[in-house]
Amino acid sequence: GTYRGWEIVSAAPPTGGGTHLVELLNIVEGFDVKGLGRGSARLLHILAEAMKMTFADKAANSGDPDHFRMPVAMFTDKAYARKLGARIREGVARFDYAPPSLVVPESGSTSHLSIADEKGNVVALTQSINSFFGSGIVVPGMGILLNNHLADFDDQPGGPNAIGPGRRPASSIAPTVVLRNRKPVLVLGSPGATRIVSALAQIIINIVDFGMGLDEAVEAPRIHCLTKTLALEGRFPAAVVETLRS
Repeated sequence: GTYRGWEIVSAAPPTGGGTHLVELLNIVEGFDVKGLGRGSARLLHILAEAMKMTFADKAANSGDPDHFRMPVAMFTDKAYARKLGARIREGVARFDYAPPSLVVPESGSTSHLSIADEKGNVVALTQSINSFFGSGIVVPGMGILLNNHLADFDDQPGGPNAIGPGRRPASSIAPTVVLRNRKPVLVLGSPGATRIVSALAQIIINIVDFGMGLDEAVEAPRIHCLTKTLALEGRFPAAVVETLRS
């Protein structure tokens, strides 16, 4: 990070120390520390309020990056710090800060691989055991978890996805190859149940319609609407969210 133009280089996860050191400095950077005076009650109050929010964020979002996606970029972002700094009120100690819980485990049920070789062969492979730990049954001596995709059947009889002898349940997996002039240009797939469909569509739209590079297209915030609820990732502008809400 940086603090008033000074570069700050510190430790990455699994320690939360470096991430939240930068977060704390970013919050404080928004105040006239020198003008408040070293050791003054006004400065110490600002430091204390900034620390409370920083340590709340750290407590709710620290973990091993080998197993969890760590939101380092968000917590070291200057814009995020400005939002926290705006909560600080002179002469008022606040205790109402609810830290976001942003650390989520890597997918424990569905994985996707996109593979290409030097000869132009491509493979889109989605492998799923359905629920977390699948059926909960392990093949003795093998360490292989058995899936529980029987749960994908419709529990109401008579429909096209009703359970029956020899039938295979429907799912949402969508390993995908996109071609242009009969040559593969994209190899895509995702975990996420019904979100697979909406995620892949938005990635393709981002590339084809908006000219994004692959990483930018994948990382861009997405929406998902299954029935009555529209779900949006938190990185959409507040004005867009409010317009959709209205």
